Amino acid sequence: MHNNDMKKREVRPLGVFALIMAIIYSIPIVLMFFVDNPVIKIFGFAAIPITIISYATAKTNFWKTPATNIRISYYGHMCFGLDCDEQTVIIDPYKAGSVPGLKPVKGKANKVLLTDEDGSAAESIRLKNSRKTLPFEITEYIPANGKGKMYMLDNGDHRVVHLGALSCDLTDEQKDIFRGADVLMIPVGGKYTIDEKEAAKLTLELLPEYVMPMHFKAANYGLEDIGTGAMFASELRKAYLEEEGNEHTHCPTTVRLAARNGKEKGLASVEVRNRDDKQT
Repeated sequence: MHNNDMKKREVRPLGVFALIMAIIYSIPIVLMFFVDNPVIKIFGFAAIPITIISYATAKTNFWKTPATNIRISYYGHMCFGLDCDEQTVIIDPYKAGSVPGLKPVKGKANKVLLTDEDGSAAESIRLKNSRKTLPFEITEYIPANGKGKMYMLDNGDHRVVHLGALSCDLTDEQKDIFRGADVLMIPVGGKYTIDEKEAAKLTLELLPEYVMPMHFKAANYGLEDIGTGAMFASELRKAYLEEEGNEHTHCPTTVRLAARNGKEKGLASVEVRNRDDKQT
């Protein structure tokens, strides 16, 4: 995990109110030292506990730091939803009927990202109006072969990388940027994208904390003639164990989410938390 200055703090009304009350009640306390009046002294002594409580409340509630935990939901194929601080980003909602076995993606989001406009359907997602600033810094990258897009979403504590329909190796510069991400979303099915062996090799080069395979064939849905998520998980473990010298610090944890739109049983979403908050 990492922290930077991109997290924007907001003033909380409770903190402002408590600060105003503290200032008001501190006035008789100050006056009782300069004015010899029994009424003012009574008010001054009575205001001391209220002032202390008000200042303490203002100190702990004046600033509100946006939540940094991210809930990631999987809709199938290459479509993921990221929820953070009451804001939603949906990546690659697919067109109706484009992926056998999957229902169309419908929902609301503050932002929709497309890695391949030909195979995606942004119009199926309704955009939400919000006064809040999107909690992600979103950076777009282009693969070396110029096909499609990739995205990195950074909220100051977590980095999530979505490689789109990647069909070539990353550049050395891109590997340096993506290395050590908290979550890596990577295609593993082959035919149209890199296959499970190429994905496993790349995953070990990037060493994310969690890797989420996408663009694979599942029991109930998926394109024909492409590899499965299980094939990738097996290949990743095999590649890690066979790595000469075992120079990698860890084997990234494979998180295979069940597709919400694919009549699939299992965990459809997971929350990535700060390490101090028992990351899941």
